[in-house]
Amino acid sequence: ITSLIAEKPEVIVVHNPDVQSYARLLQKAEEAGVHVVQINMRSSYSSDAFVGVDYVGMGEQIAQKLVDKCSPANGGSGKIAITQGALTAAASIYQMQGIDNVLSKHPEIKVVSNQAADWDATKAKNIAATVIQQNPDLCGITGFWDVMDAGSAAAIKESGKNIYLLTQGGGNQTACDALANGTFSEVVVFFVPGQARDMAGLIKQML
Repeated sequence: ITSLIAEKPEVIVVHNPDVQSYARLLQKAEEAGVHVVQINMRSSYSSDAFVGVDYVGMGEQIAQKLVDKCSPANGGSGKIAITQGALTAAASIYQMQGIDNVLSKHPEIKVVSNQAADWDATKAKNIAATVIQQNPDLCGITGFWDVMDAGSAAAIKESGKNIYLLTQGGGNQTACDALANGTFSEVVVFFVPGQARDMAGLIKQML
C-alpha cells in the first residue's frame, strides 16, 4: 500500500486483515488524493467506500439461530461454543458484537468456549475436540468461516455426537456439499458476486 500511494493510482481496493493494520495507510492514501474502496472486512478508518458484510447483523442472526436450537426450552442443553477467526479481524470483532447483542437477552445460553482459530481448520478441529471432551452435552458450535469450520466438523464426526454446527461464508460449492452430506448443519451466506458488482459500480463512479 505504501508503494501504491507513491505510484498515485486513482483507486486502491483493499481487503483488511484486521481493523487496525492499514488504518493510517488508508487515510494517507486518501490525503494523497487516491480513492480507497474497502472490501468485505473494514478497517477502523472509514474510507470513501466500503462494500461488504453487515457482520453485526450476521452475528445477531447466528446467535438467534443458536438460541432457537439450543435453548433448554426447546430441548437443548443451552451450551454453545464459538470459534472466531483472527480476534482483530472485522469479521470477528463485529460478529461478536452482534452475538453479544442477542445473547445478553438470553441468560439460559451458556458460552462454554470462545476461542480464535486464526482461520485455520486444524486449530479449529483441536479446539472443538477439547471443548466436546470437556462438555459432553454441548449443543452447538458456531464458527466464523466455513473453510476453517471443516475442522470443527471433523471433530464432531470423530466424537460421534449430534452437535449443531452453524457456520458462514461466501457460499462456495464445498459449503453447499457439506450441507448436503450433513457435515454442516446450517450455513449463513453473504453474497460475494453482489460485493463484486457493487465494488465495480463504485469504482466506475469514482473514475
